[in-house]
Amino acid sequence: MSTESLPVIFYRYGPSAFTQKIDMIMTLKNLQHYRVNVQPWLPRPEITQLLGITYRRIPLLAIGNDVYCDTSIIVPELERRFPASNGYGTIYPGNKSSGLDDSNLFRLFAQFYSEPTFMSLASGLWKWDTLPEELVKDRELEINREELLAQRGVSRSNYNSHLVSSSKIFPTIDVTNYVTPNGNDHQFLLDQQLGDGREWLFNTEGPSLADISVYFFFTWMKNFPAAQGLVDPSVFPHLFNWKNRLSELIEDEKGKQHPPIVITGEQGADMIVSAPHEPSSVVGFDASEAGLLGIKESDMVSIAPVDTGINYPTIGKLVALSKSEMVIQVSGTKGSLRCHFPRLGFSIKLAPESVKNKL
Repeated sequence: MSTESLPVIFYRYGPSAFTQKIDMIMTLKNLQHYRVNVQPWLPRPEITQLLGITYRRIPLLAIGNDVYCDTSIIVPELERRFPASNGYGTIYPGNKSSGLDDSNLFRLFAQFYSEPTFMSLASGLWKWDTLPEELVKDRELEINREELLAQRGVSRSNYNSHLVSSSKIFPTIDVTNYVTPNGNDHQFLLDQQLGDGREWLFNTEGPSLADISVYFFFTWMKNFPAAQGLVDPSVFPHLFNWKNRLSELIEDEKGKQHPPIVITGEQGADMIVSAPHEPSSVVGFDASEAGLLGIKESDMVSIAPVDTGINYPTIGKLVALSKSEMVIQVSGTKGSLRCHFPRLGFSIKLAPESVKNKL
């Protein structure tokens, strides 16, 4: 069965920054899909019970029977399975000058610079004092609300500083004209990257993952009182114009498309478990990597993020493993499915015997 004939189901909640990121990407790709809206805090029985996935974060994306956890794997899978060659949009456009494919650079920029940097700073500007208590309690082991509120001014200042960064990040840009009188070699990073008249951050034919990885934070924070006026056009004129240009493009594309079809968790689970999954050979099984990790094919394993989601592992039978991806088979009350995780940022180990005996 071709990918185009499989249901694409997006598990999301609206206020999530990373939900908004994938919403934007699917709009730019012109990808019709279903939505299952879940609540911002646990429990989420649509995922944990019906699908058997105890990974706590949102969003998740299902393509047929394959469910992808974490945006760092969702994004490349959307590009691989719905390529520009089949008429879809792309977030890996070629360079305007060279035509070269810089997709790996976009991914590195997003995963190791823009997203961790701006998420950390944006969290300090969030509306912590007006959030539902259920959400605060759900995050209490990860986040100290009082500390973040007390540091809000520092977060705003640090955010500004990240719009000003040293030439070490973009060494190809001449910063001579931006050296301040006191000798600092800082430049307006994003603004000056756009200062030569380019439309998009890496001078691509259209907006890339790099653009989206910065832009979605601005849209996420647009209703944060502490973030108002963050992109001041008198200070960051090129960045301001870039932000408006991308906003207009996304809204224009959205206006041409049918809105996603909202379904229930029951409906989504029925569609997933009744659909086929890709062959295990697509990811393959790297026995050498498995040996380094102390696991083997068909082992019952536990996969979890290495940071704040570590207490919510997902248990399943290991069916595929590469240097970039892990795939396990899991079962919920609706049936079984394949669950995909990235290698980077996640741990994998043998499941505890006490857990195996319950499965």
